[in-house]
Amino acid sequence: MVVEYEGEHHQLNRAQYVKDIDRYASLRRDAVPYVQVTKEKLERPRQLVMEVHHALVARGYDGPRPEFGERWRQLFAPLSDVVAAQRRCVRVGSGR
Repeated sequence: MVVEYEGEHHQLNRAQYVKDIDRYASLRRDAVPYVQVTKEKLERPRQLVMEVHHALVARGYDGPRPEFGERWRQLFAPLSDVVAAQRRCVRVGSGR
């Protein structure tokens, strides 16, 4: 299975767009499943991960479901929250 990010150049560059069409036709011809990822899909990362998981399960994957625990929340927390938390840690660690 293929998961491919479709950057803006895939839409704006005509030559890239034509190459993409040919590549997708080749994937379909060879029965290779694929998930196209866009900037908009990345705005909903949990939904995207579940889309990929569902595609894998449909093709026989029987491993665990994705987990969206504390590490996930840390990775996808707003940057301002991460910076604020680091500042709190520095203040606490420095004795201020």
